[in-house]
Amino acid sequence: MTDLVRPLLAALINDDLRLVLAEALAEGLEPLSPAKRARARQKLIDTGVVTADGDALTFDPGQAREALQAMARPRREGLDRFLTDTGRVDRYPSDHETRVEFLTMLAKRALQPGERMTEPVLTVRLEGLADDAVLLRRHLIDYGVAERTAGGEEYWLAEA
Repeated sequence: MTDLVRPLLAALINDDLRLVLAEALAEGLEPLSPAKRARARQKLIDTGVVTADGDALTFDPGQAREALQAMARPRREGLDRFLTDTGRVDRYPSDHETRVEFLTMLAKRALQPGERMTEPVLTVRLEGLADDAVLLRRHLIDYGVAERTAGGEEYWLAEA
């Protein structure tokens, strides 16, 4: 439900989208009686969604713009910009150097220096960091952040 709020506010800001939305919202509705229209009109005025100028109602898209801006999430800095609000992998950096740095940070969350663990144990730990723990484990090896035995039985942090 909350995923709909931002695009809805954005649609209210744009004149073309607002017109099409109004048409879609009115589609198939029966006209209101004068009494219902007056009550609905007054509710819109009372809530500040519209203003009245005689019989005309005016919608100020500035209010929707302000509401949308108030909902803006603060931009994350550094490696945190690749994580969700809950600290899980949202996406991987495209830049090689940044990706290695990001993977190193994740590896240190799952593995302690000198610690060796089996693949299943590592996978369980990585599931706490990423939706695709197998991909993350593969990245850790491919980018040299972690090492494993030739048969893949044990994993550990690579020495820096």
